Amino acid sequence: MKLPSPVSKSLVALATAALVAVIPFASANAAAAQPVDDLQATLDHLVAAADAQHVKVAVTVQDLSGTYGDAVLTAGAHDAPFKAASTIKLGLTASLMHQVDQGKLSLDTPITIQPSDVVGGSGTIQSNPAALPKDFTLAQLIELMITVSDNTATNRLIDVAGGFDAVNAYTQSIGLQDSGFHLGRKMILPHTAEQENWISSDEDAKLLTQIYQAAEAGPTTPGIISQQSAQQVIAWMRAQKVNTKFGAVVPRDVLANKTGENTDVSHDTGYILVPGKEVAISVMTSFAPSDFANWDTAFATANTQVQQVAKAVYDYQLVDHAVTPVDPVDPVDPVTPIDPEGDTQTPSAPAPTDPTSPAVTESPASAEQSTDSRSDQQALAQTGAPTSGIAAGLALLAAGGVLVGLATRRRALHR
Repeated sequence: MKLPSPVSKSLVALATAALVAVIPFASANAAAAQPVDDLQATLDHLVAAADAQHVKVAVTVQDLSGTYGDAVLTAGAHDAPFKAASTIKLGLTASLMHQVDQGKLSLDTPITIQPSDVVGGSGTIQSNPAALPKDFTLAQLIELMITVSDNTATNRLIDVAGGFDAVNAYTQSIGLQDSGFHLGRKMILPHTAEQENWISSDEDAKLLTQIYQAAEAGPTTPGIISQQSAQQVIAWMRAQKVNTKFGAVVPRDVLANKTGENTDVSHDTGYILVPGKEVAISVMTSFAPSDFANWDTAFATANTQVQQVAKAVYDYQLVDHAVTPVDPVDPVDPVTPIDPEGDTQTPSAPAPTDPTSPAVTESPASAEQSTDSRSDQQALAQTGAPTSGIAAGLALLAAGGVLVGLATRRRALHR
């Protein structure tokens, strides 16, 4: 049997050493996510305690940072529809911003509010009817809808967006299930049970996640809305003025949220943006006022459940949780590299591969070398090195390079 040439041996040895150095590093990074078991147990406990107090709770928490391994935590009735109240306004906002991105609308588009548009409930437009009719920009009405949950602004914006069907078509087009995210009525106005607005914490968290991903992506990376629009939506949420739920227990400088409440529901949804540990969080509650001494007690009890969930998540983010060490599996013997020809060799140890070194980019020198590829091939042919050995060595080197890139990228994402 013809023995492998020194060139073939060197290529294989170098490739094997690269793989030996990289694979454990990649495995360690993949296993470096902080655990969430304790947080899951806490959420389950809070949901059970709320149920004992006659409050139904749904929780969905999505890791956005990678620190927790992109984990999704759910508790309670997370996949069940709740009456949405004002949390539905975030889906309406996304649909409007999508039309801005398409050029159909502009944030400066003037929209007139007539006295006949005014409805009660939350909001500030209704407080000065003498000023109507009045022109607002699209941006001003969205800001009022998010920050003070203005119902008059919301109803006018539903018309601007094209109505219920147009908004629902958009939310379904981005992957939200209609059963868990559905706009069926305007705010305050009389409606039938079939015309209700519905939301689940699972579908709501999907929307939050997609908005955040769009905000963090590059300006040319496709998202449900543009990066600029997504960042604007989160900026409006950061300016939230209603602090009776998440805002009562989470500092405003790390909070972006949209509340929702009605006679038998109390919700909050948004982001807790602790640097490096960002999460999306949706908490829905419902209750029967008849189960309580009075409505104020019922509503306060539901608000407390929302607050407790948000505080549990925020407190968990403030602590670094120990990662259970995982012993990486050593795929090969670093001293005895595998020869693709079938024999083992013991060459002198190659220089160790640094998995943290930056990826090699093409330089003028390497471009210059490519013009001499024919002479290089001739030189290799003169050595008598088997073509299969060279090919195998190069293949292993390529594989090692890919693993280095993946491992380095994974580590960068977790910083």
